[in-house]
Amino acid sequence: MATVTSGLEHIAAAEIGDAFLGSQVEVQYDRKDYPGRVFFSVSNMTEDSFSILNGLHSVEYVYCLIGRITLQSCCPPPAQPTTTTDDTEQLKSSLQEKEGQEKQSDEGEKVAEKKEEHKKRKKAREDDKRRKKKKTEVDPQLKEKALAEIASAVSIYNETDWETAYGVWKSYARAVKGIRNSEMLSTAIFSVSARTAGSHLFRENEMGETLAASIQTLYPRWRQQCRNSEMEIMAYLRNSELILGFTITQSSLSMSHVSASRDLGVTALKPAIAYAMLRMAQLRPGMIVVDPMSGCGTIPQMGSNIWSHCLYFAGDISEVAVRKTKNNEDSAREEKRRTAPCDVFQWDGTLTPFRDNSVDMVITDMPFGKRIGNKQGNTKLYPRIFQEMYRIVREGGKAVVLTQETELMQSKIISRKTWKDEEHMDINQGGMKTRIYVLSKVNASEECSGQHARELSVEWKCLWANKQKEVHPPGIEPGSPAWKADIIPLDHECWL
Repeated sequence: MATVTSGLEHIAAAEIGDAFLGSQVEVQYDRKDYPGRVFFSVSNMTEDSFSILNGLHSVEYVYCLIGRITLQSCCPPPAQPTTTTDDTEQLKSSLQEKEGQEKQSDEGEKVAEKKEEHKKRKKAREDDKRRKKKKTEVDPQLKEKALAEIASAVSIYNETDWETAYGVWKSYARAVKGIRNSEMLSTAIFSVSARTAGSHLFRENEMGETLAASIQTLYPRWRQQCRNSEMEIMAYLRNSELILGFTITQSSLSMSHVSASRDLGVTALKPAIAYAMLRMAQLRPGMIVVDPMSGCGTIPQMGSNIWSHCLYFAGDISEVAVRKTKNNEDSAREEKRRTAPCDVFQWDGTLTPFRDNSVDMVITDMPFGKRIGNKQGNTKLYPRIFQEMYRIVREGGKAVVLTQETELMQSKIISRKTWKDEEHMDINQGGMKTRIYVLSKVNASEECSGQHARELSVEWKCLWANKQKEVHPPGIEPGSPAWKADIIPLDHECWL
């Protein structure tokens, strides 16, 4: 089993299938029942298989499963309907009666009635709190029964199942980490990582303690140690199904493909998400890829490592972000990770120095308006960014963007019919619901009216003329042929 970013299950399944293309591999995933998890089995695992496993980009952690079992008494029983009188309805009826009597009562009686109403409301609130507290309280007998069932789940699998799963862990440790210890099976130091999803009669720490005690009963010579353990046993309980297994990878596989000393920004993108965006772009040899808002450069760095047959340009308006991107590129070059050319520059993403129809693909992480910028600013920024993308992307080119502004994308970008939404995918990014769009450029002569195309052309000429008037590069006189050109020529051989 592998854990992935929720929403990228099909990307991970496709990558696993492609990685083990020559082997017998079965891949399954269910985003509804098991979000963020992909189950796969590979026959005849060898050292080469472990090397392939270590090269996955969309996977976070890998586990070797011991088994899956359905429990009967771990979930709380359904709530029974209460037979007590509803204080809220009684309070409403009494208030309605008193509303008719208030007109005939004097001022003193009104004050007394208001005090009585206040007391009844307070009593009703206290009763509601007591009922809610009673619902959250767990019956000790039910809890003990549920934990006993958790403990018995360990012994359901025989010693062969445990040794087989542990043997896979030993083979991985021997092949990747270089650990060689023939006595490891009998004197292992282990820890238990327990996770739950859903409503249960016990907490995660209680579940972990129960499982650790049962494992020590099954293997008396094994010793539990929370920190610096040799191996980690994973227990994942979702509703009533318990999954047990050994943690194969101690660190995230996706993070291992970027420089360990990379300089992170405020909104650094996870490498697994960057890989998914690059894979959805379907890059081909010779493509020119641009990230106009690169941040710390995760997307171009992942692209140059994996899709080395493309040319990458990265830039950002922030000088700090550009410096971090260059530092990360230097670190990747020192570690011999980067295999494709990638140039980093400081520019305004709404006015990039590229000729019209000169870029094959734009892949970028758009600002969400939370840590950087704001929602109001995005309403002005997004149209300008996508207009600039439309100018530089050739006919048939695409843009792959990650954003949380789904309503803004629909109202300001897709509805203008300059970009066609070919595919979009919702993912869970750090608890936020975000979406990856794959947009294709719509040919203005076919999909847009002539008037609309002329308006876009005039708008871009005005924007570019204003930018040229604001900034004059050194050595270029205003009014010269270079100043009037579509692009400000820069002293770099890769500029288009």
